[in-house]
Amino acid sequence: MTTSKQDIYDQHNKAFASVSAYLVTKEGDPVASIAFKYPRDGAGRLYTFIKVFNVGMVREGATSFGYDKHGAAIEKAVHKIKEYNGDDKKTKRNVEAFKQALWDISTSQWDNKLRMAGFDVIAVV
Repeated sequence: MTTSKQDIYDQHNKAFASVSAYLVTKEGDPVASIAFKYPRDGAGRLYTFIKVFNVGMVREGATSFGYDKHGAAIEKAVHKIKEYNGDDKKTKRNVEAFKQALWDISTSQWDNKLRMAGFDVIAVV
């Protein structure tokens, strides 16, 4: 049995209905990936997974209504990101700039904060 083109898109949409993911780059270099896992009912806990390349991954969540869960989860997660301990100065600058941009998200959307700091944010899922 062959799978039609529409079946593949339907399968993809169903498989990724409760997640979204982004790649963060600076001057073409990958810096981090950010993924969100949404609650099935829309009211539960939203989780964010942030993988800073050459540093590690952190996870945090946010729940409740009436505020930006994405920003709240990211801001909590960023406080857990470890320092880059390698020798590459460009990577060190990128990691520090990434953390600094997301340290306090109260005044803007998380992706806008990154763009204002010179990063590109690319939706991948």
